[in-house]
Amino acid sequence: MITAEQFDSDWYLNTYPDVAAAGVNPWIHYINHGRFEGRRPFQNRVIAWEYHLWRGGDRILLPRLEHFLLETNAIEQERQYAIWTIARWYAVHNEWLKVLNSLQLLLTSHHFYPSHAGPYLLLFEAALQCNRCHTAKKTFEILSRRFGSQIDVSLAEINLLSSRIINGFGDRNLDESRLTILNRIFLQHGLYTLDAKSNATLNLDSLYLKKSLPVTKDCEGIKVSVIVPVYNAERTLITALRSLCEQTWRNLEILIIDDASEDNTWQLIQNYIINTSLQPGIAIRLLRHNKNLGTYAARNTGLSVAEGDLITTHDSDDWSHPQKIEYQANALLSNPDKVACTSHWVRTTENFLFSHWRLEDSWVYRNISSLMFRRSVFNALGYWDRVSVNSDTEYYLRIIKYFGGDALTEILPGVPLSFGRIHKDSLTLYDETHLITRYYGVRKDYEDAARRWHSEIKSLNDLYLPEIPKVRPFQAPFAICTTRKNENISNPMDLVQQSGYFDPAWYLEQYSDLQDATVDLFEHYWKVGSMEGKDPGPLFSTSYYEYRFPQARAENLPVLHHFLTVGCVQGLKPLDVLPGNQLQRTGALNLLICAHQAGKHLYGAERSLLDVLKVLNELGVNLFVVLPSAINAEYIKSIRSKVVALTVIPYGWWKAGRIINSLTLEMFKCLIKRFDIRAVYANTLVLDEPLIAARLLNILNIVHVRELPFADEALCRILGASPELITERVRKLADIVLVNSLAAEREIASSNTVVVPNIVDVSKFESIHYPIAPENKLITIALISSNLPKKGLADFVELADILEQREVPVICKLIGPETEYIKSLQIKKRNGEVSKYLEFNNYTACPWQALTNVDIVVNLSNFQESFGRTVLEAMAAGLPVVAYHWGALPELIVNGKTGFLVPFKNLNSVADRIIELVQSKDLRLNFGKAGRIHARKYFSEAVLRDRLNTVLSMVVDQTFLPQ
Repeated sequence: MITAEQFDSDWYLNTYPDVAAAGVNPWIHYINHGRFEGRRPFQNRVIAWEYHLWRGGDRILLPRLEHFLLETNAIEQERQYAIWTIARWYAVHNEWLKVLNSLQLLLTSHHFYPSHAGPYLLLFEAALQCNRCHTAKKTFEILSRRFGSQIDVSLAEINLLSSRIINGFGDRNLDESRLTILNRIFLQHGLYTLDAKSNATLNLDSLYLKKSLPVTKDCEGIKVSVIVPVYNAERTLITALRSLCEQTWRNLEILIIDDASEDNTWQLIQNYIINTSLQPGIAIRLLRHNKNLGTYAARNTGLSVAEGDLITTHDSDDWSHPQKIEYQANALLSNPDKVACTSHWVRTTENFLFSHWRLEDSWVYRNISSLMFRRSVFNALGYWDRVSVNSDTEYYLRIIKYFGGDALTEILPGVPLSFGRIHKDSLTLYDETHLITRYYGVRKDYEDAARRWHSEIKSLNDLYLPEIPKVRPFQAPFAICTTRKNENISNPMDLVQQSGYFDPAWYLEQYSDLQDATVDLFEHYWKVGSMEGKDPGPLFSTSYYEYRFPQARAENLPVLHHFLTVGCVQGLKPLDVLPGNQLQRTGALNLLICAHQAGKHLYGAERSLLDVLKVLNELGVNLFVVLPSAINAEYIKSIRSKVVALTVIPYGWWKAGRIINSLTLEMFKCLIKRFDIRAVYANTLVLDEPLIAARLLNILNIVHVRELPFADEALCRILGASPELITERVRKLADIVLVNSLAAEREIASSNTVVVPNIVDVSKFESIHYPIAPENKLITIALISSNLPKKGLADFVELADILEQREVPVICKLIGPETEYIKSLQIKKRNGEVSKYLEFNNYTACPWQALTNVDIVVNLSNFQESFGRTVLEAMAAGLPVVAYHWGALPELIVNGKTGFLVPFKNLNSVADRIIELVQSKDLRLNFGKAGRIHARKYFSEAVLRDRLNTVLSMVVDQTFLPQ
């Protein structure tokens, strides 16, 4: 039960405007009405996870959902919906024992969310699949008690009896019971009852009518054409034909189109016609293709000769109730404003085990294949699209576009007027065209393209589709095209979506902020992501392509579209190797260096990598660099000046449970082989594919650790892993571990560790004078960072307030890019909500320029840094520093000599040390001199060269070559 504290009133009113309009208390409405109507009390996170689970995100979201069930503080409604989501996923993949185990709590739960019959139907089906008769019976009892009026309960009762027969416990009495229940469903809705062939087990093929039913008088003068496409249907066709020939609508034209069957179908049809006495008014016409053209081409053949005033279709393996045609025809004849209608159906095995491929709230649902439409629809819209799947959905949507949604109706919703046969050869069960692809794959891509065509036509007349169009009206996925013809007007969205370069699963994994929003991933990429420079998948780098071809952005379309329409025609590549400025040295070590992503601004990690590249190049190593993006052109230029070649491959971080991307892995393997790489060097511990590729090729791995997992909760949260798991993974994958501090070395605790600290070129900072500010100049205190909140920005704001309260004559500058957090602080300053001491300076590419006119530098990071480059740069500039005493900062700062170390979060102590420095020019001068000497002695290029020489000796020695 949801509590008032968990209930979100604002969300409820925004989501359900009818409640807001009524002016009632939202909590009272939910308790008395909303929960019984299926309304949600808050934004259920699991619903967003479920949305993406079915759209390619199962690698990420299935483990998340399963882990979510273990959370003790999870809201019960969310937890229950997670159970339902997981169970449905396993059911589609035929893992019925997992379904059964997931839903067991339904047997004891008085309230379960969602509150419809779906979860109980699924548990019931799982119990039968696993031969858990006791569980099935108990679940059926609950279904009967809670949902007894629903048709699904009667179908479940038939399933219960059918399972006994299948397991060898049946007799004629069970057949009679099943038929009685089935007829009860029809009787309850005023439909005629059925019988079964004598001396035959009741199944889909034994249903028949003992006697002719009364003929409806409404059929006089109104002919209905039923198009039946047939291909290799000798096993099922007679059942379909018999159900049509027994229809009460006797002005009936049955058009059978044999689509070049290779079995005995054609002879079977002819024998049936010869040996069957058709009821007056029913006619069967046969047509035959010389070659197999597909279901919708066969339908079109039938449509081209159909004479009916009303037209519908029927699959060759389905059965329909004898009044189905009558009810559908009457629905149109009695409603002149309706142009088309559909009925409902249920899927079943031949032995009457009812099911649904992706159970929602019922086994019975709308049957798009039962669409019946007036001839006026055919005259306006023409034929079905000749693809292999989903064209009936497109035609249905085309009718809505042309005539409006109100022009369609449904008859007897929830009553199964047809039985769709479930068998292993069904097209819907093939991997490439499985029904799941309506969410992720060819069906979705096709339907999206169809909707765009419908929405962008200039005239409704443009919706008319000839039987065999000279050109396609919109682009369809190649996998379902029976004939490939140029699109009349190729929508750029269709081109990109179906190109193979957009990978929804990869996109979701790469940009994890989307996982909590029910947003269509391609729509997001097209409208937002591509404009932000996001990559569509592992095979195309937006930033690389734009770096090589800046004119690609001029179209105001995703640069991927430029590649598909211009670039590939000109021989351009979505990913390629860029030559560097260094010639490859014969006989030298070939080293592949893989970095993490660099943005528009460079910070410590990027500058440190440039230092490493410079020294390694001077040591005679052939350097080949791989980057995940090419956003920063100056960074690319700097790297290319030091390397033999540079490649951009879109790759992301390793995360717990993440499955390696096979395409990315293969690209790394190709690079290693192409350049005869001797060792792979990962510039961060969060990389995955390059290290695995090296392992598979028996190549040495070097991991440069620049993180402190045990002290970085945010990092562990992003990676979804414990510090132990992260560090163990490094020890497992890395033959040599480089760390940038002793703090990092302690965390990794590997026997093959070399401390390779970040360095600073003191000579570039010597232009900055020692702190000898005039007496009348306000002392400037600076915090220099990426301006992310974790860098201690809130602490710095509070520090400025403390210094103002103490009336210390200083300026407190935040130096870095204008982030959202900085924008909010600027607004607060204008409103007088933060200290007037606080000032803002934008990012400066050169760190020595950023330190100009600064007197004291502070580091107040709220996480333990593995190094602290801004502290080192401040010391190189001859400036005193004040920082928290944690992480690697004590390795840089000599407390009381080059700066001050204070306890974490003790801002009064920080203020005390700053006041001490402000009041003593000599102290600032002495700290600055000592800091510069310390930086030159312990963090110079010479130190880096010595450490890297040690690493290269280990590589050449091959002592750590993986076995």
